Amino acid sequence: KMEASKYFVDQLPYGVKNPAQYNQELRMPTGPEWNALPAHLQRIKPKFFSKVGTIVPPLQLVKHLPKESQAGIIDTWSAKKRPTRLKARI
Repeated sequence: KMEASKYFVDQLPYGVKNPAQYNQELRMPTGPEWNALPAHLQRIKPKFFSKVGTIVPPLQLVKHLPKESQAGIIDTWSAKKRPTRLKARI
């Protein structure tokens, strides 16, 4: 019994509401051998997309502000960090 205890979790992962849902997720295989390719790609798709090298704004600094001003502050912050585009020479 002690050997098997290392494979059990103490807390449910984020996003899982109850132990039955967690067990169902574990029972369902995720590999491309078991699922059709579109279903497999949908299951392993990341929740957040960002290009490599993109600066992600620190959202925790504006969480206390109202929703209307949050978007404006983030746009202002990211405009300063955006590199200027160089003109192509022909």
